[in-house]
Amino acid sequence: MSLQAQSRRTSSEWHIPLSSQQRQGRALNAVASLLRNTLRVPNIYLKVGWPKLDRKKLDLMAVDRAGSGDVHVVFIHLDPSPAASTATLSAIKKMPAHFMYLATLFPALEIDPFHASYFSRDGIGRVGIIGIHEQEDSSPTATVLQPPERFLMPREVMDNITRFTFKHRPDFDVKI
Repeated sequence: MSLQAQSRRTSSEWHIPLSSQQRQGRALNAVASLLRNTLRVPNIYLKVGWPKLDRKKLDLMAVDRAGSGDVHVVFIHLDPSPAASTATLSAIKKMPAHFMYLATLFPALEIDPFHASYFSRDGIGRVGIIGIHEQEDSSPTATVLQPPERFLMPREVMDNITRFTFKHRPDFDVKI
């Protein structure tokens, strides 16, 4: 094919779909940007092993106030099936954190933020919902669709987080 014939192709003919890993990474960047702009001086850690808890990998952990404040954890969930979202909610609520989020494609997943599965057993805490808006011609954006409610967190877990933030450099931080 000549160069002249190639130049007549439209952008859609050159379009190669992103892999699920690439889509996950782009969504992660959008959520990190949202939290960086929402929290006060956050330290943001990507794809981090949860300190002292079965080495469970989190998509994102943000510790507010330069590593000494509230802990926010986010699971990115791009699978639109209801069974997968129920399993993801169960995994999220096992993580000791002040605020927990499920980040999912918007409007692909039907969400009922008042369903009991979003709340802790004792009613103190609700998982927040972040909508990921994928756009073909630009970067994805993230929006809080349902704010989280604060969960209880044992003091010893907070001590573990403090030790973690001293030992590990955040992927994103805000310089004061």
